[in-house]
Amino acid sequence: MGGRVWSLLGSASALYLVADAAQRQAGLSISQWALALAGFLFTLLPWWFAPKGEKPPSGARRVSAMATLLGLAVTTLASGDTDSLINAGVWVLTLPVVGALTLDLALDTPDRLGRVRRIRPLLWLLVAVSIAIGTLSIAPAFELFGELRLVPARGFRWALWLGASATIFALVLRLLRRPLGSAPEALAGNAWGLLALLPTVSILVVLYFESWWPTSAIALRPFVALAGAAICVLGHGALIDPSRRPRAGRSTRGVLAAFGASLLVASISAPIALALGFAGETLSGFWGSWIPFVAVLFGLALVVHRRAQRLSRKLLAPFGGRLLEALEEASKTYGGETEIERVAEHLLLPFRRASASAEARPILWMIDPGREIDLDAAGISRVQSAEVPPSLVERALDAPGEVIVGRDIASRLVRHPELRALGAILEQTDALCALPIARGVELEGILVIPKGRRRSRLTLEEINALRAFAQAAGALLGTIAQRDRAQARIALAERSRMEAHDAADAAEAERDRLRTEAQLLREGRALGRQRSALVAYSPGMRALDEKVQRLASAELPVLILAEAGLPIDRVARRLHAESPRAEEAFVVADCLSVSEEDELFRLFGESGRPGWIQSAGSGSLLLADITALSENAQRQLAETIATRRARTVDGVAFEAQARIIASARFRPRRGFDEELKRWLTRATLRIPPLRERREDFSSIVFLALARACRLHGLESAGISENALRILGQYEWPGNLRELQHVIDLAVAKLATEGENLGRVEEAHLPPLPQTSTRGEDPLVGSYADVERRVLLRALEIAGGNKSQAARDLGLKRTTFLDKLRRLES
Repeated sequence: MGGRVWSLLGSASALYLVADAAQRQAGLSISQWALALAGFLFTLLPWWFAPKGEKPPSGARRVSAMATLLGLAVTTLASGDTDSLINAGVWVLTLPVVGALTLDLALDTPDRLGRVRRIRPLLWLLVAVSIAIGTLSIAPAFELFGELRLVPARGFRWALWLGASATIFALVLRLLRRPLGSAPEALAGNAWGLLALLPTVSILVVLYFESWWPTSAIALRPFVALAGAAICVLGHGALIDPSRRPRAGRSTRGVLAAFGASLLVASISAPIALALGFAGETLSGFWGSWIPFVAVLFGLALVVHRRAQRLSRKLLAPFGGRLLEALEEASKTYGGETEIERVAEHLLLPFRRASASAEARPILWMIDPGREIDLDAAGISRVQSAEVPPSLVERALDAPGEVIVGRDIASRLVRHPELRALGAILEQTDALCALPIARGVELEGILVIPKGRRRSRLTLEEINALRAFAQAAGALLGTIAQRDRAQARIALAERSRMEAHDAADAAEAERDRLRTEAQLLREGRALGRQRSALVAYSPGMRALDEKVQRLASAELPVLILAEAGLPIDRVARRLHAESPRAEEAFVVADCLSVSEEDELFRLFGESGRPGWIQSAGSGSLLLADITALSENAQRQLAETIATRRARTVDGVAFEAQARIIASARFRPRRGFDEELKRWLTRATLRIPPLRERREDFSSIVFLALARACRLHGLESAGISENALRILGQYEWPGNLRELQHVIDLAVAKLATEGENLGRVEEAHLPPLPQTSTRGEDPLVGSYADVERRVLLRALEIAGGNKSQAARDLGLKRTTFLDKLRRLES
């Protein structure tokens, strides 16, 4: 039957019983009307257990039947007539069935007990037998097989005993649920069942021992029975409601505290009330005489109830309520802090005390920035950089909001090997549980609460309290972590800024170094010599100096004509230094040193790799031995000079602002680009060879001596007139370079003699080739002989420098080396 059917049947039956009692006793007293009203209200409770439009929870029908039957039993107490056949029949029916219902609920609500449930058929068989025997025991004598039969009255008591025994057995099953391994949710619901059965069984025991009751308290027995029935029904009603399970622990302790306080107050006030005649007081007399007395009792009950609540937490809450008290304490104390160290102390200290062990180690792990915070022996927080164990983070992310209970993880390791890493961490930290702390959906940290001396499992009440605490703490810790992350980003940005400044300073210093190095490379190793004044006593050199000064201010390209060994770079440097471009770059490029394939790349460069023209910028570019360039390169160079525009080899256009200064060993003739020839021959400079500078020869020799002395570590050296005369008679086809080579050999020989201050004599001079006389022809012999003499003479003049010898002959270095190898083979 549904709850509403039970309610309709029960309320109708209750009204009938009240009417019957009122008719038989010609009216009821206040206490009787109170009992009657209570019984009627009991019969209406099934409407509450099965609300309209909703699916009734599991066990709702059994609780509805229990409420209806107990309501009828309470209603019979209103008449006070224990000899009434109707009242006796109600008791025989209700008490065995109510006891069986409590035991039936204990077998499968809130969780099933497995094999113990097999007693259910036997239970209801016993109930049916007890009801039948009880009914026969209260019935009048009846005839059976021709004889008058009368069932003994103890059959009635046997029915009552069955109901009481079933209730006690139900209490035992509920007390054994924790050892039997019920889950925290089931244990939370089971607390309501214990709340219903503990007082009920206590009341049954009190009611059974009638001899203990004083005469003055006999009238209170119906109200004691009413209290037991109310607790039984309401407790089982909360048991079947899943929404009440989270509040089970606290509510159970509150109800038990209220029950204990009421029992204490009742034990004090009942004798006084009975002595003053409360049981027979009329309704009008009650309001006039008892209101002050009731007010005093109410105040006393409040005081006793407050003390009873504290006692119930210590006695009934899991592990003495230490974890619940720690959560309350931590929630009150950490809120005003802004530093993670202080927050951690307020969080961790209560949990250390909750473990009842001074060696317990609560830990707070923060995700970002990664930190591990615990307490030392004095309770001071210790912070160190550490990452949260990945298994903990993975579990917290897989099940957001879940309290990671150490015992639950340990029980699942055999069937779930993937949890072994997590189980190892929880065992290593002696964790009762690990509490993920999140701000919204972002995980901020994990709080590990140690077991310490605790051996009991977490209850649903504690788990819900931990979840609520995690939500509240997550807001504060998330704010602190967000601030710390912001500060870390600021510090990182500041560090990056400082590093960028340092890098910029280093880059600037490197740029200056490279600029200086590049400048030195452009100017060449003979920079001092290039910047020194030219020896210009001869008419040819004075004319050259005047022409350099005239052409310096012009923007025209200049062609320098000079034999091998003459200071082309010094003249070009002088031309640059006297021009408006003196502060810009001066780049020297050797056209003989590059192959034909690389000419365009060296001239014009490519993206990210500037060529000679780009490197010179707005300065001057000296193209030494320009005649060595191919016709294609000469043609593109001529176009660049004409348009002041050029393109890299990969097609990127750029402005060509450099002034072109070219050098050649002879005036360009056939095989030279006509356009380039036209641009270059508009302004030419001819450097006189050494044989045309007799007025300058002595000064040049002394300069060469000074350089040779520095080379060989001598303070100074002179030269005899005879040695100087011999040098002056030579025509010097290798010009200044050949002269410097001869002087170097002479000074080297002088240095081997150990003379620090001496002079070069004729004996120190190496043998000089004789100048050709009339009738002698240097071209006598085969082509191979002539070529061999030319190559060896050039190599001798260049002092053994093959690259320089190749330049003196106007050959590429590779060509010069090939010819030497053929001659030597």
